[in-house]
Amino acid sequence: MDILLDELPEEILPLLDWFEENYIGRFHRNRRRNARFPPNLWNVHERVLNKNDKTNNYAAAANRRLNVQMGVTNPTLWAFISCLRKIQSGRDTFYCQLEASKSPPKKQKQFLDVDKRIFKIVSNYNNRDILTFLRCIAHNLSMTY
Repeated sequence: MDILLDELPEEILPLLDWFEENYIGRFHRNRRRNARFPPNLWNVHERVLNKNDKTNNYAAAANRRLNVQMGVTNPTLWAFISCLRKIQSGRDTFYCQLEASKSPPKKQKQFLDVDKRIFKIVSNYNNRDILTFLRCIAHNLSMTY
């Protein structure tokens, strides 16, 4: 955290404080307090090295997918029910295809390329200083869905 304090603009320091409080735990009497969301819940280092999905937040991904498929953010109750039926029908079909041994859709090349780059960066974690590591990871992240 101290390394980031020296590098980040002052405007972002409240965010860093919030992150430390909730995700790392603040120092108190020479030891860190327990974080609200401890690193074992959100750290994906081992998942990347094992080539597993980097997300463990499947509910958020499902919600985002649902919003995209609905095409509206605040549907009426009946429009919501109608949309859910249509989406469920599509998912039932997809599930049946998987049961029939049809392969799931392949990951897009751009995402495969990003996964390879992130794997290479994480595999080389011990050979870089932490700030360089974070910059390398940041260059490969996208905040768009």
